Amino acid sequence: MVQNTAVESLIDSFERGLINGRARWVADLSEFIRRFRIRETTFDLYAKGRTRNRGMLISRFFAWSVLPDYNVALLCVNGGRGGAFSMDRMRSLTADALSFVERDGLQWVWLVILLTGPLPSAVVAFVERYERKELGVAVASVTTGQTSTSSNKIGTSIPGHLGLGKLIERASHGEAV
Repeated sequence: MVQNTAVESLIDSFERGLINGRARWVADLSEFIRRFRIRETTFDLYAKGRTRNRGMLISRFFAWSVLPDYNVALLCVNGGRGGAFSMDRMRSLTADALSFVERDGLQWVWLVILLTGPLPSAVVAFVERYERKELGVAVASVTTGQTSTSSNKIGTSIPGHLGLGKLIERASHGEAV
């Protein structure tokens, strides 16, 4: 139960950072929903937004003149214990996220899966080989600090642009997140 609380605490911190604009350089996430259901999966956090930000006048002008205006989203789920997290569950999560991309006409989705304990090697291999351009996948262990992301452009942006790397590092060292 303590480890599950650590994941919930990390999700809360992750959400606070996103609300405060942590991803603003990539996307302006403006709508946040907890316990969001897609098909058979209930995601702990869903954030929706657009790639054009609503910043100050100069940045707004730059966004409107240069950047495309895409609908994007983030899905975050507590996957439980790493040892109990199966490849079937991994495939189900990615399938649900992809169905959401198609259903809502999104350009891309970040999928973040948080686990406790070591990451299963089969899951890490799956994530690192994942290539669909509209879905960036990250799996991370709150207790060990291990993180793995898909090698596509959306996946590699997760640790830095969303601040997940720093949060996971702090959580794995026992620091307050």
